[in-house]
Amino acid sequence: MNRRPSGSLSLSKAIIGFLQYKTAEGLSPNTLHSYEHDLKLWLEYTTDIPVSKINSQTVQNYFAWL
Repeated sequence: MNRRPSGSLSLSKAIIGFLQYKTAEGLSPNTLHSYEHDLKLWLEYTTDIPVSKINSQTVQNYFAWL
């Protein structure tokens, strides 16, 4: 059974899912806060693009932006 929603997964939804998963894994609050901060900065740079559009050039451009 395919549980993925139809259409592209947005970066903001992927980040929320990632943070929920890491919370369920029992990571420390400080680690979760750090992940959230860094991922929000990434979202600010890329805007809320589909995850499928992210590639190595996107990441290189982000590092240059930092």
